[in-house]
Order: sequence, then C-alpha cells, then structure tokens
Amino acid sequence: MVSEIINFSLLKDERSSNDGGAYYFLLFDGNRTGVRTYCETIFIQHSLGESGRFFVVLENECFDAVNYIVYLLDANLHVLDCLCLDWSELDRGFIQSYQLNDGVFCFERSLNNKKYALKISDDGEFRYSGRDFKYRALLDFIRPRKFLTLSVQA
Repeated sequence: MVSEIINFSLLKDERSSNDGGAYYFLLFDGNRTGVRTYCETIFIQHSLGESGRFFVVLENECFDAVNYIVYLLDANLHVLDCLCLDWSELDRGFIQSYQLNDGVFCFERSLNNKKYALKISDDGEFRYSGRDFKYRALLDFIRPRKFLTLSVQA
C-alpha cells in the first residue's frame, strides 16, 4: 500500500559549495539521511507500504527549466536507487498529472505530449541499458542493482 507522507524535509547546507550554488540535506523526521542535493523543494514523498521503502521526488527550478531527482530509499534511509530527470532548456517542462500506483509512477510533462512511466522494482535488476546512462549520474552506476526504470510512452 502506497501512502503519502510528510516526514521528509530539506535543510540548507550553510557551507559554501565549490560551484557557488546552494545545497540542501534531505532530512527524515529532522534527522539527516545522507542525501545532499541541489534541489530546493520536495515535490512528492510516499511510503511504499510493507517494504518500508520511501519514494521521494525532489524539484529544482533553474532558469527556464524544472529538474527533478527521484530517490528510492530503504527502511534505514539508505539510497537504493536514484534517477536525475534533468531536462535541458530545449526539452523543458514540469511534471503534471502524476500518480503512483502498484509500483509505477506515471506522469506527464507540460510543454510535451509524452507520458512517462517509472517502474519501481522490488528486487532490482543487475543490468543497465544504454538509455539508463541518460538519467543516472556516474556514481549511481556503481550500484550493483537498479530499482528504478523509466520508460517513455508515445
């Protein structure tokens, strides 16, 4: 059973960053989770039922684009998987009309007629496709399994 929660929050990192931008710590009930991000707001946060996992989507508005980082955390708040939906100025748009049901996060983007489905796997997969490189930071490929798979619908 998926349920919306309000346990996560963001705390600005007061240390100056190397790139001059602001960074934030992701907190759960006021305690740090180990996630440090450039995203300014929490777009959605859900508990994924009996598995004890958490699905969190962070949002960052920069210039004319809106970017998102999707985190899947385990019951101990360790990152299981992470996807970066970093849309360029030429391919901009924000998430709209979204729903999370049965382990699939479906959404549409404004300024775009495409629909997206982000599947959340229980066990994870041991292989990555070439398409996965578009949505993952290099460090996330070191993980032995991927739990999040994004597909684009026509």
